[in-house]
Amino acid sequence: MNTNTSSHNGILRFAFMRSLCIMLLIVLSTFFHISSASALILQKVSHSNSQTTVLQHNSSQHFATAAAQTSEISISIDSISPVITSSSGFKASITITNGSDEDANNGTLTIATNTAYTFVSRSDIQQWANNSVSIPTNNTITQISVPHVKAHNATTIDVDVPQDNNTLQTLISWGPKPLLISYQSANRRITRLQSFITRSGDGIHAASTPPLKITAVTSLSANSWSYNKEVADNYITDPDGSGISISENKTNSTENNSSSNTNIATNTNPLANHVVTLRNKEKSLSQKLIAALTAHPSMQILADPTYLEAIGASPKIAAISQPGNFDISAYTHVADNKYAAAGVDTSLWSAQTALQQYKNSTKSANDPRAIALEGQTQWSIRSLSIAKQQGYNYAISTNTSTSQDDSIVYTNNLSVPTNSGDITLLISNNTLSNLANGKATSEYAKSEETSAGRLARFIAQSAFYQMEQPYKDRNILVYFNNATADTINSFMSSIENATWLESTDLQTLASQTPVASGAEASSYLNETSPLNESQVTVLNNTLDTLQKAQSNLNRVFTAIITDKKQTSNDDFTTKTSKDEWFENLNNTFRQLALHSLSANENTRISTAKQASNFVNSIFNKVIINATDSITVLSETANLPVNVTNHLPYPIEIKVSSLTNSMEIVTSRISDVYIQPHSDTQTTFTIRVTTSGNTNANISLLDRNNTAFSTSKIINIKSSLQISDKSGLIIIIVAVVLGILGLYRQFNRVKDPDE
Repeated sequence: MNTNTSSHNGILRFAFMRSLCIMLLIVLSTFFHISSASALILQKVSHSNSQTTVLQHNSSQHFATAAAQTSEISISIDSISPVITSSSGFKASITITNGSDEDANNGTLTIATNTAYTFVSRSDIQQWANNSVSIPTNNTITQISVPHVKAHNATTIDVDVPQDNNTLQTLISWGPKPLLISYQSANRRITRLQSFITRSGDGIHAASTPPLKITAVTSLSANSWSYNKEVADNYITDPDGSGISISENKTNSTENNSSSNTNIATNTNPLANHVVTLRNKEKSLSQKLIAALTAHPSMQILADPTYLEAIGASPKIAAISQPGNFDISAYTHVADNKYAAAGVDTSLWSAQTALQQYKNSTKSANDPRAIALEGQTQWSIRSLSIAKQQGYNYAISTNTSTSQDDSIVYTNNLSVPTNSGDITLLISNNTLSNLANGKATSEYAKSEETSAGRLARFIAQSAFYQMEQPYKDRNILVYFNNATADTINSFMSSIENATWLESTDLQTLASQTPVASGAEASSYLNETSPLNESQVTVLNNTLDTLQKAQSNLNRVFTAIITDKKQTSNDDFTTKTSKDEWFENLNNTFRQLALHSLSANENTRISTAKQASNFVNSIFNKVIINATDSITVLSETANLPVNVTNHLPYPIEIKVSSLTNSMEIVTSRISDVYIQPHSDTQTTFTIRVTTSGNTNANISLLDRNNTAFSTSKIINIKSSLQISDKSGLIIIIVAVVLGILGLYRQFNRVKDPDE
């Protein structure tokens, strides 16, 4: 039994050692095979038909973004020729980033394609972008020697391949082609990045097909607004001397607005335009943006009229959006009266107001189409009904999905029935719009992490859309959300060079037959906008802040400023009446409040605080001037308090004094009347019963006993002396009582039992 067991164990050990040796031989042979193959590739490096500039630099900032791909070697596309024509050649700028702790030795960058390959489906394209499928790329465009890349540094390779390149000349079929960018150094495994190039029909002898219609639209609105405190303070204290003329604007507003139309806000006053402005950086960017839009007239501009007013420019626009990019989608989650209490009623963002503001700012007689933009969340039946009610017959959506999204691309217009009437919803193409707005098609599409990579995919995807159904008339919407000048220049230049695309205007797109209407169109939308709990909380908090500020502003007019005169000789006449002054301040606040409810997150966060600061700055024009401390040496004393009124109109208010001690107290309330740009003194009586120390809180109250402005803390010290008459009387009484007590104690008759 033992012998058999030993034999069996020996056989097992032999089998195990044999398997181990076989596995070792396989690993070694594979290693040498790969090394030989790599050496063979390096030996066959060819520089024919290419002109290449190699730039090596140390850039920790560039490294930080590029190395996000991997901790080893990564490749990114800084620029690329997405469209190849018969005379274009190929240009690109490729960055190789070494994210490891070890230098990468001299290596080779290879750019190759497959000139004969044709993508057969959308999933085929996506799989290539995701690096989840291997397509042979045997046609080398260029190979470039790359010097060593130091650890945690990057090298940029500029590629310029002429038009007579052999591979480019063999691109004889139009459409998107796979592009493989690979890098390998002697001490590193190969790194690949999969992207696209697209051959246009230029110079190719093939049957031409109708181009795919594309409508590129960009919104023109602010990312953030600035509150000009200096201008605001000047007008608050001296409206006549502020240099801001209101009369001319009021004349124009009266001429242009119909008094019977209550849905037009007549608050486009110069004060708001001077106080609510763009930051200097954004003004500078707006100039570059207008230049880019002028260079590409096929880009359709959907402009916020308040932005046009701020930049003082009049670009050729296709339509206007709601003023201040007001979030109509969120509006349906809160009662109307809460918005009105916050200073933002529907007249501020109606289509009629948008048109009036556009005409006032541009002096144009045109009546552009008004199109409502989507807010934080997708449109709903209810929010579209509100938009229609406010005069918008069209709306643009970037989030609405229909059941046909996975089929062949089509003109995605819906005619949506609402309680206020039918409204046309223009739905943008999700894939192309995301690429245009800086979003990759998936987290695995590494080449799309840069703008140039997204552009290459954009062009390839649009070509595939045309090839899917080349003879069907379609018009797709691509929405650029607040695009930069660089984005517009790069994307629109490529679109203009794409022979398979035909740019159309918004009017052409809007006139297309809807793909669905009635109940079918409604089925694609929710009844209400799906705002999440966090978004609703933020919205309510913003409205509460604005509502409080609006209430405080109203108090200035109703409970602080007065029409009373102290004497019959008082003359406070100003060119700007009290009512007009308050109206201009109120309209400025409403403009800030409107921007606080924008669909743009950056604008919402910054402007709500500015609206509160604006109202507080009016309160703070009435200030308390008093000493920081006072010492009381007697039972009673006077506490003088000066109050200064920097407002241009007289005020009638109350001054309150309250201590935190029962032994040291002051009189409570003092009524004061203060003329404009002057001060007055009021006096509080201090009463003390003992030595000590306390603080008196001096505050300003309006006529409804509600505090405003900044309070003042005054320290009161009491050093009560016995030489005072009151102290002397107390001492005498104490002595007399003491003597009487002693006398009674010695002269009283004791009881017998004591």
